[in-house]
Amino acid sequence: EENFVANLDDTWITFIIDLLDKVDMQLSLDELGRVLFSPKQDLKSLQPIWTFNADNSSILYPNFDIDNDLYGTDMTFGFQSAVNVATDAIDCIHTTAASHGRVFIVEVMGHKVGWLTLNAGMAGGADIILIPEIPYDIDKVIEAIERRHQNGSKFTILAVAEGAISKEDAALSKKEYKEKMKKYPYPSVSYEIADKIQKKSKYEVRVTVPGHTQRGGSPCPYDRVFASRLGSEAGKLIMNGEYGFMVGYKNREIVKVPLEDVAGKLKYVSPDSSIIQEAKMLGISFGDE
Repeated sequence: EENFVANLDDTWITFIIDLLDKVDMQLSLDELGRVLFSPKQDLKSLQPIWTFNADNSSILYPNFDIDNDLYGTDMTFGFQSAVNVATDAIDCIHTTAASHGRVFIVEVMGHKVGWLTLNAGMAGGADIILIPEIPYDIDKVIEAIERRHQNGSKFTILAVAEGAISKEDAALSKKEYKEKMKKYPYPSVSYEIADKIQKKSKYEVRVTVPGHTQRGGSPCPYDRVFASRLGSEAGKLIMNGEYGFMVGYKNREIVKVPLEDVAGKLKYVSPDSSIIQEAKMLGISFGDE
């Protein structure tokens, strides 16, 4: 029992129990202790776990992350539900933004990657999307707002990832950036962007932060089906004694991915990806040009 290492919340514990029950597996505590479920948000932490446990225990890694940043899988369960919550927040802002004629910033979770902000921003009809992978120029952001007003739109909505970064900050070394953040005067990057827009333009800006509501609530139907498929495959791997894998999703099929191919890596949004180019074709600005 002491060997059963876990970093779990109640939801994942329930998932494990339901999974084992559905595949009708009778595992002793010793057998259960051979499986290390570790749904960590930062995959860098997987590397030491994998190295330490490679010869001492068996590992099965769940595909679980709202940021959709797990390397080796097209989709993570929890992502679509979080997109729904963030999209709903942007949707709800539209009415007030239109009636008050203001600039609104909706801050979406995503410290290192921008998948959640990108998808929610496009789905919710955001006019400007700022993500960590594409450093923004505040002057380009203001230019995008100006263009909308010149075209008759009296409001603008920005979807901003919590890890969005300016071109100036992106050019700093890690040490320089760390020193700067020690004296950071804003609650988050959205408030910094709002302050700079108001100081450099005539526009009044309001900030909305859905925060941890994106991490909770009822899962959407897609995630329920998706998690069930992943759970079924995980159960099969356990029954077959196959460990050292992440249960992933590739080309609409559930697959097993070796942990050594996943550990220490993140799946970033490429600035040259088709989804970014398609968004730009729709008139969405990323504050870079």
